[in-house]
Amino acid sequence: MARKVSDEQIIQALLECDTQAEAAKRLGITPQTIVNRMKGADFIAKYHNTQNELLRATTRKLANASGKSADLLIKTMNDTNVDLLVRIGIAKDILRLQRDFVSMDELQRRISQIEYDFIAKQEETEQPQADNTQYKTFFSTD
Repeated sequence: MARKVSDEQIIQALLECDTQAEAAKRLGITPQTIVNRMKGADFIAKYHNTQNELLRATTRKLANASGKSADLLIKTMNDTNVDLLVRIGIAKDILRLQRDFVSMDELQRRISQIEYDFIAKQEETEQPQADNTQYKTFFSTD
């Protein structure tokens, strides 16, 4: 008799194992069982939701640790007992991170402006007298 496993058990195994075959072996089922389950839209939706939640949880952890990481980088960079080449490497990393942050911030500002312009143009086409002040506030770049 075939072993019954839940979608959640299969999803957990898929997320923890490198291959479907490894996940199947861990669960005591055939790889074909996993393949068949993955053909279902509900299963795929659960799988992607679980994957996304794991990513969000990891992102939260990283965001919470970023302040401590920055403090450690700065402390190490300023520590004259640390090798000069290490301190220079840290300084370069800090500059690269700052550059990347500024670039991402600029991209976000540009995307917001494009969204604002797009919505304003749509409303203009639909209603010539449309009031876009609600979007101007939402998409403000100031």
